[in-house]
Amino acid sequence: MLRSQRTRGTASPRSTQVKLIPALVALAALFALPFAAHAQLTTEAIIGDSVSDLGPRSSDVDEAIKRFANRDVLGARQFLEAAVRKNPNLPPIDMMLAKMSFLAGDSASGMVSLEKTASENPGDPEPFLILADQAILQGQTIPAEALYEKSIELLEKYDGNAKRKRSLMIRAYSGRSLVAERRQNWPLAASDLTALLKLDPDNANAHFRLGRALFM
Repeated sequence: MLRSQRTRGTASPRSTQVKLIPALVALAALFALPFAAHAQLTTEAIIGDSVSDLGPRSSDVDEAIKRFANRDVLGARQFLEAAVRKNPNLPPIDMMLAKMSFLAGDSASGMVSLEKTASENPGDPEPFLILADQAILQGQTIPAEALYEKSIELLEKYDGNAKRKRSLMIRAYSGRSLVAERRQNWPLAASDLTALLKLDPDNANAHFRLGRALFM
């Protein structure tokens, strides 16, 4: 009887890991940077979280991607500079270059661009968020937690592009709630998932994870 009660009341580490697999898969699918080895280098992947219209106004970013694909990084930077002059709501130039590098499979150059972004744009949350996403997918829970905390702290103060802020907040809450799930901190997981669903009420995966957190 006692053994049966313990089994029902406490999830084993293995069963918890199995239950988290769908969340990990969803996280990997949502955060193509820098984890998806075969993700396409497209304008949507670079600035889709920041602008609603990827039409003619994105022509400079389109050209920057072409230059980057041809290993003309300087030319790519020049077109990105022109794009930011026309639309200040775009991410920092080195942030966009970092995404291009990661999607092209050049993690070393991507990290250099992330470092430059964090140095020259200390209020931008995305460098910390990308590193947090990478850490959680590699099973590095401690650094992931610290990086998600930092990204959320910066996002709370971020007053730039509202569309970009929403996209980054969704990623940050989803990631930090995954850390909480790994540690079986169900109240924190539920709190973050509730905050996520206020931003993205149609997120089916978040509804599933919230239901599990509340049950646990």
